[in-house]
Amino acid sequence: MPKQVSGSSKRPWLDSVIGALVGGVGQYLITALFFYYVFNWGGPFFRNHAGVSFADLLTSDPAWRFLGLAAGLGGLGGALGGTTRRLVRGAALGGSMAGLLYLALFVVPLNGMIRLSGGGITDYSTDKRAIALSLVATIVWGAIAGTTAAAIKRRLSS
Repeated sequence: MPKQVSGSSKRPWLDSVIGALVGGVGQYLITALFFYYVFNWGGPFFRNHAGVSFADLLTSDPAWRFLGLAAGLGGLGGALGGTTRRLVRGAALGGSMAGLLYLALFVVPLNGMIRLSGGGITDYSTDKRAIALSLVATIVWGAIAGTTAAAIKRRLSS
């Protein structure tokens, strides 16, 4: 009689791949919508007074590079969530990884640029709130991606 093979031993990568896809797509959208908002309605540091269309934003060369990097970082957070079968641990791994990378590569440098550019009379609080909101969205979406990957791993291994 042939030995029963569980689903996770046949496809041990499936959970991390799905977590990476969920994290990558979500992070891509969060970053694209963040830039669209701040370039059109943000505070004085980012705003382009002529406005930027969403299509122009997505097709510009710098945007492709930056949005691709953001999607990769979101994918990494989601893939790490697929390393565990525990939903809370998957959420913690996905959210913390996506949030810490976003904090180190995006939030801290942008806040530094805002701080160095201002003369004290310009109010940049709108930009800082938008950056903080995008950080929270990144952490939440990383947690969703990690939880999704952990749930798939749990389902495949049962």
